[in-house]
Amino acid sequence: MATETNERQRLTVQGFFYNDPDLYPPIVNAIRLLCRAGFSVELFCRETGGPHGVSYPPEARIVRLDHRGKGSWSQFFAFLREATGRARSDAGLFWGHDMHGFVAARIAAWRRGRPFVYHCHDYADPGWMTAGIQVVHAFERRFARTAD
Repeated sequence: MATETNERQRLTVQGFFYNDPDLYPPIVNAIRLLCRAGFSVELFCRETGGPHGVSYPPEARIVRLDHRGKGSWSQFFAFLREATGRARSDAGLFWGHDMHGFVAARIAAWRRGRPFVYHCHDYADPGWMTAGIQVVHAFERRFARTAD
């Protein structure tokens, strides 16, 4: 016989951020707010080798993927492959932050058939973008409206 518990099942939000969240207060605050609102958060981000001095709620799991030592395209594709490969089918939704995180969240949502949301603070000035960033930015501009 199954036992009922008073705790409600936490919905898991899986996030993707292509940088170190400890250095971005909006990411840290978003994780804290989501956990306070009753969600579990698992954030895939890059390992940058810096100190990790930020305290996250116990309902949050920060997964730092280390692909340093490769060229920029190799790093990004390795991040995409590993992060989207670890996307959970039981996640309630996927969350992408900024244009690189958007690409990972969109792919994960498509592969797992789950909704995704997009949050961006970047202002992308085409005048300073490298050719690689222009490709990522074009993907973002083309598919941003597909976010739930």
